[in-house]
Amino acid sequence: MPQLSLTPSVVRSRFGRRLLVLFMICSLVPSITLALLSFGTVTRQLRRASLQRLEHSGRRLANDISERLRFIQQDLTRLTPRTRPCPVESVDGDSACDGSMEYGLSALVFKPVEGDAVSFFGTIRNVTGLVDAEREYIEAGQDVVIDRMEPKGPAVYVVHVSGDMGWFIGRVDPAYLWGTPEQSPLLSTMRFDVVNAAARVISSRGPWVPQLPDGVRTRFDGNTAGTFDWAVDDVEYLAAYAPLADMPELAVPLWTLIVSEARDAVVAPMNDFKRTFPVVIALSLLAALVLSLSQLRRSLAPLEALQEGTRRLAARQFDQPVAVSSRDEFAEVAASFNAMTDQIQRQFALLSTSAEIDRAVLSSVDTHRIVQTVLERMRDVCPCDVVGVTLLDPHGTEDVMTFVGTPETTTGVMTWGGWLGSGEREIFTGGTRQLEVTAELPAWLSLLAERGASRLLVLPLRYQNDLIGAITLGSASTLPSPDDLVHANRVVGQVALALTNARMVDQIRRLAFHDSLTGLPNRVSFKQRLTEELERSRRDGHQVAVCFLDLDHFSRINDTLGHKFGDRLVQEVGRRVNSCCRLEAERAVVARLGGDEFTVIVPGLESADTAERLARAILASFATPFALDGHEVFVSTSIGVAIYPTDGEDLESLLKNADVAMYQAKQKGRNRVELYADAMSAKAARRLTLENHLRKALEQGQFDLWYQPVADLASGKLESAEALIRWHHPEWGLVPPAEFIPVCEESGLIVPVGEWILRTVCAQNIAWQREGLTAIPIAINISGQQLRSDATVELVRSVLKTTGLPPGFLMLELTESILMQGEGEASAALQALAALGIGLAVDDFGTGYSSLSYLKHFPVNTVKIDKSFVHEVTTNADDAAITSAIIAMGSALDLKVVAEGVETEEQVDFLRQQGCDAVQGYLGGYPVPAAEFRQLLAGDPVIPVLRQESREPSRRKLRRAG
Repeated sequence: MPQLSLTPSVVRSRFGRRLLVLFMICSLVPSITLALLSFGTVTRQLRRASLQRLEHSGRRLANDISERLRFIQQDLTRLTPRTRPCPVESVDGDSACDGSMEYGLSALVFKPVEGDAVSFFGTIRNVTGLVDAEREYIEAGQDVVIDRMEPKGPAVYVVHVSGDMGWFIGRVDPAYLWGTPEQSPLLSTMRFDVVNAAARVISSRGPWVPQLPDGVRTRFDGNTAGTFDWAVDDVEYLAAYAPLADMPELAVPLWTLIVSEARDAVVAPMNDFKRTFPVVIALSLLAALVLSLSQLRRSLAPLEALQEGTRRLAARQFDQPVAVSSRDEFAEVAASFNAMTDQIQRQFALLSTSAEIDRAVLSSVDTHRIVQTVLERMRDVCPCDVVGVTLLDPHGTEDVMTFVGTPETTTGVMTWGGWLGSGEREIFTGGTRQLEVTAELPAWLSLLAERGASRLLVLPLRYQNDLIGAITLGSASTLPSPDDLVHANRVVGQVALALTNARMVDQIRRLAFHDSLTGLPNRVSFKQRLTEELERSRRDGHQVAVCFLDLDHFSRINDTLGHKFGDRLVQEVGRRVNSCCRLEAERAVVARLGGDEFTVIVPGLESADTAERLARAILASFATPFALDGHEVFVSTSIGVAIYPTDGEDLESLLKNADVAMYQAKQKGRNRVELYADAMSAKAARRLTLENHLRKALEQGQFDLWYQPVADLASGKLESAEALIRWHHPEWGLVPPAEFIPVCEESGLIVPVGEWILRTVCAQNIAWQREGLTAIPIAINISGQQLRSDATVELVRSVLKTTGLPPGFLMLELTESILMQGEGEASAALQALAALGIGLAVDDFGTGYSSLSYLKHFPVNTVKIDKSFVHEVTTNADDAAITSAIIAMGSALDLKVVAEGVETEEQVDFLRQQGCDAVQGYLGGYPVPAAEFRQLLAGDPVIPVLRQESREPSRRKLRRAG
């Protein structure tokens, strides 16, 4: 290794010291950070994996213990006082021994109601101290499991009540109940404890802990399952706990199973990392130090030379170049620095003149003023005899305008108007070009030749690929030098920018009053023209009509063919409407307000019939398809007409009422003309009022959710519910959903309202489940806008994760029309929702397309028969046939069928006979608020009127049995 030392320059230089420190930090910090992050990440992953393994093991052991208790209880139910069970150690072949108790118990006695206990095998002296709950179970005939702390250790008994004769008491063999390492390999690597409700340990695989510490118990008290850390005999453990599975047929004490694993065993793989980490850090630091010192010595000398050259440049000393002989990038920087110094020296004298030209050019937004400045000052920047400025027509025609200035005419501008000949545009587009004066010289350059220029240099005026024109420099002898040309091109760029700004100002003036896409008057121009016509009509006594046009389903054009195609369609619509108006009403003014909305002013009317005829003529013109880029597009329009002064005496009233009439045309089916009527305004006002109040309702918490039960038809048990939104307005009271839901759909409010419903239902359902109430799925309705939104699937996933509700307890209901209108979008969204585990139902089935194809392609699992069929299912043969067919179809496709609107027992009998799965309606329960629905979940979740069982098996049961 070569000898290294800190040279004086490295020590002296602040840059050197700072760079050395930074090198060391940059080498040390990432290594330590990466090591710490890796150590922490791997440790967390090991801990997480261990906890997951413990949780899985705990649930598995809990299920095993539950199954063993269930086997013992089932064996006891087969015993009678005369049965002689055979213990393992005494099989005598007696026929009275039925062999039903060959494992599981270490002792068994029968305790009659009266008399002495009879021992079958083993010894059970007495099970003392029955608590009230255990005694109540036994007296009620319920089998029960009892745990006791006896002198020899914890003992577990199973008590089976044998009618009125007495009960069997069996002491469970601990090795059978809790398992052994040979039976459960998990017990050989993990600590296993069973804790009863009194926090006493009744079984343990590991150092014995008779009483669970209070600090540990409080960590999981009140929770059904989870994880925690604890220590036994100074050994720290990671632990998971789980309760014993609930067994309705056997009353089991509140046992909690704790499965633990030593923390040291979990993180043991990280010990090698701890030992090698310091060595790696030391080696990295040493290598960084060696490389940093070597690089700093090579870098500081050229930097000092460049620093000294910069000081000379700041003092305007241009005669001494910088000398660097390092033969690397620093040498190239020094050469560039010397070249820059020479260039600055040459340019310094010209900067003041160029600055004056820049200020004059850029401070003006008038084209003629900019051209005048260029002609007067360009010769100061680049020596020449004649200067010409040629401008192209901004509208794209072949017209040009040329301005010429000479030393004798610096205060005047000579102009010539002409056009571009064939191939002359190439002179502009070919970049800087030198030309000799010849007979074939373009006409727009001949003016410079007439002023004595024999050689020409054409500099194109271009800004962001937009060709504006050219500046031409003419000379009788030689053209400008390359250095002068650099300054000339700089001025050309500034002039191009200034001319572009001037044209933009002109364009802004045009855009202020005309639509950029169609060239028609825009909203501002339209309002000015309408105001003028209204003033004229007030003087002349004539009528003025305003026609409001809106294309039908224009968004589909943009969605299917693209916005560029949609813009082309809007242009053609503007031309067609304008042409139609010129034929029908010469004074009519067509304007585009924006998007796909057009308006027509029809002034000087004697009667409203003229305006209506014009509107119908416009409507008829749309019968011919629009030919666009090889496509034939059919599009219709809805037209609303308002007449001055009948339908409004000012501009805003006429526009509003014409818009209301157009909206009415949309409501009546589109592709029609509607004249304004006062009733339309009232209806529109009501809708607008509803929309405004709806926007406040969500913020002010005026919405509420009611729940209607859905009952299983076979058992009458509550199986699910549907959440229905209610609006409690502070002034109007309860607003019917049929009135405000359509407004939500049209205004787009259905998306935030739907999100509120989703969050509220999920939070309410999980809250009920955590209270221990009956857990059932709850269905909510989803609109087409929500289904077509890309964020819906992610929203549902986020809400389920935030609330903790399992996906199986959420259902989404959709109508047939939603599925058919957006089949492609709906399919992708529904597949993603189904993948989450959410139930999907088709609501109001039978009222739409009733297509088997979408039932096959969409992942729906429930079909809800519309109540219009169920209402007369017992009196109308057609409704009965349709209902029966839907039930049969659902059975064939393995779909659950729910009948809506069930109100009579006769309907229930019919549906039960046809094999319907579930019913929903007033007979089973009205929609009720959450507080009342909670009472139903807290009690016996059975609909009494539906509890009757059919004497004959349903058709579906017969089919499935077959």
